[in-house]
Amino acid sequence: MSVEAGQAQHGHFAITAYTPSHLSPEVFYTANGGQQWNEATPSMPNTGGQIVSANEVGAGYTTSGQLLLTWRGYYQQAGAFDTFAAMLDGSNFGPVVTVSPEPSVYPPLIYLGNYDPSTGGGDFTTWITGNSRDAFVAFPYSPDALAEDTFFATIPLSALH
Repeated sequence: MSVEAGQAQHGHFAITAYTPSHLSPEVFYTANGGQQWNEATPSMPNTGGQIVSANEVGAGYTTSGQLLLTWRGYYQQAGAFDTFAAMLDGSNFGPVVTVSPEPSVYPPLIYLGNYDPSTGGGDFTTWITGNSRDAFVAFPYSPDALAEDTFFATIPLSALH
């Protein structure tokens, strides 16, 4: 995924990828139209389980030009994940926030579709943007494993510093 900061931060771009271990997302970003690129990786989230894969990364900018990142961290249990968010603070990411109130588990119906279960059964919604006060995240949520819905979360930017 690639994203541009917009008119407020002309020449600011970000491209998302994953670390070689695929345990975390990483972002390549520029503030000068691509003449020089930097790379940053958020710290591993502090969770109750061991994350075995990071997927469905999304990047966005706040209206004041802060780079935001969201992704899903998958656990050993097939289809179980949490959604996380972080903000680039200088050249490093600040604290990682767990967006989902509790881990989601993909409903069995997801696996009946024509999608690979390791990619969420075709569910690719994990988006982030923000204004000067808050980050806004749209993410899939299925805590009961019965039905998956898209949820919306607001995170104060102060929690991401």
